[in-house]
Amino acid sequence: MKCFNEDLLQSYIDCEVPEHIEEEIKGHIAECSDCANKVSSLKEQISFLKGYLSRLDPPNISIPDFRYTKKRKKLSWVKYTSVAAAILLVIFMIFNPLRSKDTGNYVDLQAAEMLIHEFLDGEDPNQLWHDKIQINIIESKDGEMIIKTSDN
Repeated sequence: MKCFNEDLLQSYIDCEVPEHIEEEIKGHIAECSDCANKVSSLKEQISFLKGYLSRLDPPNISIPDFRYTKKRKKLSWVKYTSVAAAILLVIFMIFNPLRSKDTGNYVDLQAAEMLIHEFLDGEDPNQLWHDKIQINIIESKDGEMIIKTSDN
C-alpha cells in the first residue's frame, strides 16, 4: 500500500479526516513503520509547541487595538468639474460625426446630401449598399467637396 503524505497524517492527528480514511490510516500505521515514525514525530512537535505555548502568560501580553480608520480626502467641486469637462471633450473629439476622416475638417451636411443626390443621379442608394460601394465625402483644402467611392 502507498504511504500517506505529511499533510494527510497531520489532518489525521488533528481529527480532521472522515472516519473511513481514519480507519485506513490506522491500519496502514500498524503495518508501515515509516508512517508510524512520521506520526510520532508530528505528535512530538505538537507536544513541544503546546508546552512552549503554555509557558506564555497571556494576561501579561498586551494586544494593540488594530482599528483602521479610513481618512477620506475631500475633492473640491473644481476638480470634479474639470475632470468631467475633460472627459466630455475627449468623447466629443472621438465620436464627432461631423468630422471628415481624411482631412479632419468639418463638412456641411446639407451640401453633402445634395452632392450625394447628384452623384446617385436617380440610382437606388440601396443598390450601392448591395454592391458594397462606400461613399466618402472629402473636403479638399480649397473648400471644395469631393466624393470618393470605394471602387475609385
